[in-house]
Amino acid sequence: MPMNMLKQIFLFHSMIAEGTNNPVVIRVNDILLSILEEQQLVLNKKIGSKIGKEFHRQILDAIAIRDSELASLLMLRHIDSAIKKLEEL
Repeated sequence: MPMNMLKQIFLFHSMIAEGTNNPVVIRVNDILLSILEEQQLVLNKKIGSKIGKEFHRQILDAIAIRDSELASLLMLRHIDSAIKKLEEL
């Protein structure tokens, strides 16, 4: 995965965290991103980024229309999808 793609993924998650205006969420996100940088590279190499990109678009659309329930549901589906892909390997 190109480093630019990884930066975009991290920027996406940071923007979501900052959008909460919750200092705890923002700090936890910062800590997780610093820990998970290497793992994100491995994960995307194994399962690809296509599904993640689609979920990110849908999550942003839900946030744009201020539908927090839909955004939460999509985030859970995004995580479940990644887990299932890993289990298939």
